[in-house]
Amino acid sequence: MKNKIQNSKKITTLLLLVAFLLFFKIDFRFAEGIFCCGDDHDYYSHASTLVDDFDFDYSNQLKGYETRRFNLNDKIAPKGFFGSGLLAAPFLLVGSLIENIFNYFNVPQNNFMNYRLLMYSLSATSYFFATVFLLLKIFELNKIKVPILTILLLFGSSGVGYFAFERFSMTHVYEAFTTTLVFYFSNKYYLSKNSNYYAILVPLSVLLGVLVRMTNYYIFLIPVIVKLLIKTKNKSIYKNTYFLISSSLSILFFMYLSLSIYGLISFNPETLYGQSGVLRNYFSGITIFDLLYQNIKNILIVIFGIEFGIIWFSPILFFGPLLVSYDLFRKKEIFKLFIILIPFMQCMAIVLLWRSTASSYGFRYLFSLAPLAIIYYFFHRNNNTRKVEKIVLMLSFFSLFSILFFETTLLTQLSLEPEMNSFGRNIRYVEPNYLVGYVLSVFKIESYLKIFTTSFLGVIFFKLLFLLLSQSEIINLLDKFGLPVENEDFINFLYEVGLVSFVKILLIIIYFYFLANLLTRKQNTL
Repeated sequence: MKNKIQNSKKITTLLLLVAFLLFFKIDFRFAEGIFCCGDDHDYYSHASTLVDDFDFDYSNQLKGYETRRFNLNDKIAPKGFFGSGLLAAPFLLVGSLIENIFNYFNVPQNNFMNYRLLMYSLSATSYFFATVFLLLKIFELNKIKVPILTILLLFGSSGVGYFAFERFSMTHVYEAFTTTLVFYFSNKYYLSKNSNYYAILVPLSVLLGVLVRMTNYYIFLIPVIVKLLIKTKNKSIYKNTYFLISSSLSILFFMYLSLSIYGLISFNPETLYGQSGVLRNYFSGITIFDLLYQNIKNILIVIFGIEFGIIWFSPILFFGPLLVSYDLFRKKEIFKLFIILIPFMQCMAIVLLWRSTASSYGFRYLFSLAPLAIIYYFFHRNNNTRKVEKIVLMLSFFSLFSILFFETTLLTQLSLEPEMNSFGRNIRYVEPNYLVGYVLSVFKIESYLKIFTTSFLGVIFFKLLFLLLSQSEIINLLDKFGLPVENEDFINFLYEVGLVSFVKILLIIIYFYFLANLLTRKQNTL
């Protein structure tokens, strides 16, 4: 019996390792760095200035592009917010130290997927898994049994998984992490006897969340939401002296960072992005009835639309708030329901304002809500709602695999030219028929070839193959099986695989094996 359990653990660990390597993509990692200009570079610049210069002078990071990002009164800075760079900086520092050690001992190395880039990219996956473990801790604190692999599935399929395993330099993983961190510290405050320590940490975690994305105003409400969910009446964090002192210091630190980075103290994200009047223009020239009709229609598009509708591609973001709404409405706790739904209303309002998926995978402005949706779901799960649980899990698997099929064929590729999106806007980087394209791509062999060759599982396979065969022999061998290997992309892929050292590949395998083993052990202790 003991041997069977041990074998089961080993198989689970191996399957998780293979899955992680399959989802871990080369698209943004097979490069020599992250270059200006765009959101990815903005967040990288914040980490880079801390590690390389330890200052807030971005002249090194924006050299030659001073006028392309934030530029006010000769103060230049990235447009992107500071928080994700701050959280990623330790990983970039480790990568930089590895390269310095190799340089010190004159170890030959190329700049392709250098250690700085590799370690920086592991930051997103690390905070992704940290969020999963924090969610497990929250459920354990509240004596709610949830398998950690279920949490992993729901969280990964929310869309955050794409930004952890592929487009790692965006903020969404860090948003989810900081939101969960605030929730965890708030829980610890209300459920611990010696809670002053957590009263200090709650404002600091809120500060981190604001620094990651200033527009996530709902993060200030999380301590209130926690109190409503765990139904405690004997404490109020807002009357705690340590909380008030920490909050004051956090505000001062935020002001200091704003002044240091942008040369002014600003609480308005529009100022930092060089935009203004977006909200005013949205309401101008439209009647209240037209506005109501338009928003109801657009909400249905966000939920059920074939362009990344959340019921298909972020199912927990639909079922989480739906479940809490059903439960609280049935109990006639309308005020509590309103407070708990404010985060969802705020983020949905941003999507309705922009009327787009934001030029990437899914409705990414909603993704920071994934931890809250998971928490709501299990806090309000009962015998009646368990009936839909299989549907939620099935849709979550469907959503999770859509990340793999994203941009594998023309049917799932975002447009490079302006095209009409689901909301009637003519813009670039859209795919109004993504759901249909995803389903059709499942039946195309080119999808699976693209998935394999753009994953580190494919990199490992071809790297080992290089030990036995030359590049031309590999092409001839695959050509015999009728595979499309003569195209320029595949030739370039083989060349890039040759540039990646076995040491880096081994590092990635060890990293994901450690996480897979940790998840398996946590799963078996429940």
